[in-house]
Amino acid sequence: YFETPHTAAEWSRWIPSPAFLRALASLPDELQPLAPSAATFVKMPVTMHHLAALCDALCDQGCHVQALPVTAMGQFISRAAVQLPPLVSLWAAKSAVVRLILGDTLGAKACLANAPSLGVGEEEASTYLDEVELAEQQLAEEMKQLAKERRRRKDKDDKGGQPNREGGAWSMPGQFKVREVWVDLAKVCASDELGLLRPALDYLHYAKRHNAAFDDHPNAARCELVAAHIHAAQGNASEAAQSVLRAQRIWSVSPQCAGGRCATAADWADSCRALYSFLMDKGDSAEAERVLQEAYQTLAQRLAVASSSDPADRETSGEPERVAAGA
Repeated sequence: YFETPHTAAEWSRWIPSPAFLRALASLPDELQPLAPSAATFVKMPVTMHHLAALCDALCDQGCHVQALPVTAMGQFISRAAVQLPPLVSLWAAKSAVVRLILGDTLGAKACLANAPSLGVGEEEASTYLDEVELAEQQLAEEMKQLAKERRRRKDKDDKGGQPNREGGAWSMPGQFKVREVWVDLAKVCASDELGLLRPALDYLHYAKRHNAAFDDHPNAARCELVAAHIHAAQGNASEAAQSVLRAQRIWSVSPQCAGGRCATAADWADSCRALYSFLMDKGDSAEAERVLQEAYQTLAQRLAVASSSDPADRETSGEPERVAAGA
């Protein structure tokens, strides 16, 4: 039998132990439908995304004690139902960060020790690189063919179909994409609490390679924002500002981002606030003030839309090109 934690201290120490997971796997056949697994947890990806959003929202409000059960549930589901090693590491790292903020160093160490080590090892990288290399070769061949076609018909654009780069080992059923998990891991590793910049850079390196292979612009923007904080931690405020501008540019011009709607108004506000901070660190206070004023004006104009009850309009970015273009 396994006891359920009740108090905050118990939640701070609780992690899904190997013995607990083995007990779930050895349940009698009649009880298997009650256990979380890839077969029984049909809405698992949505649940995981909601748990991550809930954890971030609670931490943003300073409710770290309340976030502990959420991180525990994330660790449990990632191990019992998903079984994607990077996702297990992500939830262990998120749980460790929450515990470190609460001063529970022992609990944080236990979380990290009970999960795959942080950083992309050769075995993990090779698991997801076969199709990336194939996509890179395919993309290179497309560029060669496109260059030949343009040389033959300079007055026309090539309107040929794009290859299907979806699916495969890099993407788990239910929209778990390892490149997105890697970006989240990079963000957590680069946090002030962990400060693990080397693993964060490893995750970004492989995520960027996947982004290029599969033409994933939204995730490329997320990579740039994480890279900005890493540059800032390394004392390179100028490169940090450029990374934020590259992310905003992707949001503004990429068709995949639909003119900025890939990012919410809160994302735009956070990126502009980060850009302001980096410009101030760089010593460019005039430009920093201009960015902040334009961001405020742009987002204030969209306040009614951001609070709309229409899901299609809620939390849209407004007119992001004004913020990014002149900065």
